[in-house]
Amino acid sequence: MKEMARSLVATAEVMGVELTEPQLHGYLLALKDQNTEAVTAALARCVKECAYFPRPAEIISRIPTQPVNTFLPEPELTANDRKLNAELACLSGDYLRGFITWQEYLFLTDIYKARYGGNNKGDQP
Repeated sequence: MKEMARSLVATAEVMGVELTEPQLHGYLLALKDQNTEAVTAALARCVKECAYFPRPAEIISRIPTQPVNTFLPEPELTANDRKLNAELACLSGDYLRGFITWQEYLFLTDIYKARYGGNNKGDQP
């Protein structure tokens, strides 16, 4: 609720309106069943679309119909994609920087050996 109150007060300030305590309380009561992130997104739309500070019904009408901050699932990588990503990570030294795991590093080393043959400098004879 505090986050929603901050968003309402900030929006009112941007739009040149000073919300009184009773007004803020009324907005919070009207919006209490809504997701805070969705209300914040709707208020951002109101700033862009409204010439005046919106009533609660106008805020609700601008709430996104899809969930806020959701991401599409990552596509399934093929074995070739994983090999290329691993090889690039190995060649760029990402293991040393902590960006890949030890298992990924070993996998990359195997790819390197298969592709270029022989021992790498770090390999045991």
